[in-house]
Amino acid sequence: PAFHAAAFGQPGTARVVVNIGGIGNISVLHADGRVTGFDTGPGNVLLDGWIVRHQGKEYDADGAWGASGRVDDGLLAVLLEEAYFHQPAPKSTGRDLFHMEWLDARLSGFAGLAPADVQSTLVALTARSIAQAILQESAAVDAVYVCGGGAYNGALLRALAAALGGNVSVEST
Repeated sequence: PAFHAAAFGQPGTARVVVNIGGIGNISVLHADGRVTGFDTGPGNVLLDGWIVRHQGKEYDADGAWGASGRVDDGLLAVLLEEAYFHQPAPKSTGRDLFHMEWLDARLSGFAGLAPADVQSTLVALTARSIAQAILQESAAVDAVYVCGGGAYNGALLRALAAALGGNVSVEST
């Protein structure tokens, strides 16, 4: 957060820097000069694990596979029930919570879903959990800047912009 404040902060402007690596985290640069930051939940860890399992690829280039599926609202609701998402900030998580076994346990009632639909739903999970964290931490955000490997996932960036209501600029650093 201190680096993000130095690199992206602007007095009187509320900005959020989102780092989407294996786990997502945010640095909130409040308009009043305060800086806060915490982990939001899964970033690429589930997306990458799922595509490795089903396509043997290390990652979903530009989110193309995820964009080819459709979000399953029932599965998304089950994934978003995770207690971590409802904890107040500041908070921290990692691969000790969000891993393929965690996902497999939640997929048990969704055996008929196409793998691309699961990938699309995982994109929505990452985007919604990040957006939820941003909106809980700062009611008014002027811009969101995304860095880390997730910045190369166009489907994820579009889903994040939509989850934020479409009226906040979402750009890659």
